Amino acid sequence: SLDAVYYYMRSLAASNPILTAKESLISLFEETKRKAEQMEHKKQRDVELSPSMWGKGKKSTFRPSVEDTTRLEIWIHPTHPLSSQGSGSGRDSDQENDLGNLSPSDLNKRFQLSFLHAHGKLFT
Repeated sequence: SLDAVYYYMRSLAASNPILTAKESLISLFEETKRKAEQMEHKKQRDVELSPSMWGKGKKSTFRPSVEDTTRLEIWIHPTHPLSSQGSGSGRDSDQENDLGNLSPSDLNKRFQLSFLHAHGKLFT
C-alpha cells in the first residue's frame, strides 16, 4: 500500500493530474484509519485484560475530575535524581507496546500502518 500511495501522489503532482487518484487515496486512507482504530481497540482491550492492570483504577492522579480538561506538565531537570529513572522509560514504553517482542515482518506492518494513518490524517 505504500507503493499505491506513492503512485497516487505522483499522479496528483503531475502536470495533468489524474482525478481518480485523489478518490483512491482517500479510500486507501479510510481503510488504513479503520485498521488503525481496530488495532488501537485491540491494544486497549488487551491492556484492560492483562493481570498487571487488575485492581488498578483507570483514574489518573493528574486529572481529579472528568470535567477538568486542563493539562498538567511536569518538567524534571536532567540533574534531578528522578531523571536517572527516566533513562529506562524508552525500554518500558517499548515493552508496553510489545514492539520488542514483534517479529521484523510484524514490526514492519505496524510501522506501515502507523505511517499511512499519520499521512492519511494530514491528507484528509
